[in-house]
Amino acid sequence: MNRKQRRAAAQEARTEKSDPTALLQEALARHQAGDVASAEVMYRQVLAINPAQTDALLLLGNIAHDRGQFQAAFELIGKAIAVKPDVASFHVDFGNVLRRLQRHDEALTSYDRALAIEPGHALACYNRGHTLQHLGRLEEAVEAYGTALLASPDLAPAWINRGNALHMLGRLPEALASHDRAVALAPKLAQAWANRGHVLADLKRPVEAQACFAQARTLVPEDANMWLCEGLTLASQARLAEALERLDRAVALRPDLIRAQRVRAEILMKMSRLEESLVAAEAAIAGNPRDVMSLQLRADALLNLRAYAEARTAFVQVLAAAPDAIYTQGDLLHARMQIADWAGLQETTATLLAAATAGKEVVTPFVLASLPSSPELQRIVAERFASRVIPAASPLPFPAAPNRTRLRIAYLSADLHMHATTHLLTSTLEHHNTERVDILALSYGASIEDSMRQRLRSAVTRFEEIGQLNDEEIAARMRALEIDIAVDLKGYTAQGRPGILAFRGAPVQVSFLGFPGTLGSPAADYILADAWTIPRDAEHCYTEHVVRLPGTYQPCDPTPPPPAPSRHDAGLPPSGFVFCCFNNTYKITPDIFALWMDLLRAVPGSVLWLFTTNDEAEIALRGEARTHGIDPARLIFAPPLPRNEHLARLQRADLALDTLPYNAHTTGRDALIAGVPMVTCPGSGFAGRVGASLVAAAGLEELIVRDLAEYRALALDLAGDPSRLGRLRARLEAGAGRGDPAQFAANLESAYFTMWERYRAGLPPAGFDVA
Repeated sequence: MNRKQRRAAAQEARTEKSDPTALLQEALARHQAGDVASAEVMYRQVLAINPAQTDALLLLGNIAHDRGQFQAAFELIGKAIAVKPDVASFHVDFGNVLRRLQRHDEALTSYDRALAIEPGHALACYNRGHTLQHLGRLEEAVEAYGTALLASPDLAPAWINRGNALHMLGRLPEALASHDRAVALAPKLAQAWANRGHVLADLKRPVEAQACFAQARTLVPEDANMWLCEGLTLASQARLAEALERLDRAVALRPDLIRAQRVRAEILMKMSRLEESLVAAEAAIAGNPRDVMSLQLRADALLNLRAYAEARTAFVQVLAAAPDAIYTQGDLLHARMQIADWAGLQETTATLLAAATAGKEVVTPFVLASLPSSPELQRIVAERFASRVIPAASPLPFPAAPNRTRLRIAYLSADLHMHATTHLLTSTLEHHNTERVDILALSYGASIEDSMRQRLRSAVTRFEEIGQLNDEEIAARMRALEIDIAVDLKGYTAQGRPGILAFRGAPVQVSFLGFPGTLGSPAADYILADAWTIPRDAEHCYTEHVVRLPGTYQPCDPTPPPPAPSRHDAGLPPSGFVFCCFNNTYKITPDIFALWMDLLRAVPGSVLWLFTTNDEAEIALRGEARTHGIDPARLIFAPPLPRNEHLARLQRADLALDTLPYNAHTTGRDALIAGVPMVTCPGSGFAGRVGASLVAAAGLEELIVRDLAEYRALALDLAGDPSRLGRLRARLEAGAGRGDPAQFAANLESAYFTMWERYRAGLPPAGFDVA
């Protein structure tokens, strides 16, 4: 027996025959002083003298309620009501116990009885509103809270719960007003600030919402949810580093907080910290193995990490948890194509295309480009995708067009470092006429200060890191910089942010180079193409107005390749004809591969030189060669190399073979720069017609065929006719495939000025050909 219990026992012995009224008063004094144990003993002593003493019954019931002994509380308060049925506060307390027993309808009856006895009883109205809110009867709950507040205007919990009910009803301005009153009455109550923050977030006022959550977490710094909420509002503003800091704190406090881990995974992926993103997704999955968003994030991280076999398994797990998960079926197919997993490929592709045609969101525009799809379907899918990723913003009107002597052009990308797009474009930027155009580079990707970025910085008037800004803020920054024409270099490729265009940072906006297809959105006014990539009869498949550059739409760096290494150093056998294709594995289809195997069969001693980034693809393609009766050793796989070293080794190839339905793009240009002719067959969409654009611009239209039968015949003819092949190589080695960046820059400027003059004249965008 502890000290308090001994004292209570002694008191009980002394007052066994005392006056119950005095005993009750002593018990109340002990209770109010915090000595609940002594008070409880004394209340029971009162009841031993008078079992119908209602105050003792009620107070013992409240003690039991506070301890979570709800059945005991129910019995004690019920006895008090049986003795005195006309005390309103008894019915309120009884209703509170019934609520804790999940007997909500009976609780309502108790509150109604209290109000029948004492109309306007504030706590009865408040608790009645709380119960109605739990039952989903929100309009009635709002009315009940209002009645409580008429009786007790300073009842902060009533203002909070009223605000929550109004929030759930979608009556956001009223909800905000209610929460404003709550924080004025209870500025030290964290939940009041948090609830106000939730309303502000839904009102699209994230800065104010974040301030509320910051105030809440200063009041309760050990509450992980407050750090989470602040992190979410910062993430919504693209303040990624700050958001990550708050979310890191949340998971430090509660490692099992699934949403915090999931959002961390999203942010880390946007910051290109893929390994950390994967760890965060795995942590979220550990908390809930069927959390679809976390499963999807894990799969996406694995795909971007080029762990394609693991990504394949991960996408299968996403579909097991959510068979209708949007775009996951297409992503699974893409992961499979990256490792040449062709089992049932024809049937799977047909099913996906049929589903996409039927309006289902099963494949992204990027993945669709690698499938045998029509430009019409590509536009439909792009428009559907754009409705998700490009907001329907209402941008501010622009002031009158400035009368500057130089046109101000901004190029936007996540890849302004050692990347294929930057390799292609930088030489053109270096040749822009700075007396006519002012060039800015706006980078929203990882800050990678490599040699290519340094070269790019020197090529432009202004280079800015804007990745810390959200899409709307980037558009505002572009307006502040008075950009005339914004050029999006990413579209729907990895790390792209086409949503920036929705907020109209520039009067004229252009899609160029990165994504070979339509964005399906009015946010882009123009797309830069050429006569091959977008024929006139395909213009209706683009929401943008088509501007055709002369020759090819693709710029390049014309620097000749370094001297070629020996065949041995390049990883090739000492002799034999070398067919090559350095396209990514996902562009290789069973039909194209079968044709290539036929070429190897027809050209004794020849080899096929391929590019690979994963062992699974190499194993799979060697296995496919074996099924075609070709010695797998005749497939030579080249690892990734820095571009100059790659161009040097590429010269050892004899003939490049293009893929279909997705052609070579940068890899095709590389082959031509290295002096290697490329056989190409145009497909239907932009992505499948780039090969023809490149070889035609090099003056080698004879390398463009109409179908795969002609493809085979031409490749065999070139392999068997060294003199003809030599003439083609000589033309390329003389520079036919390298292009002229000064002329390309002049063509671009001509296009930009035509777009600008239409805008200045008050005319809508319209397609045209650059002379």
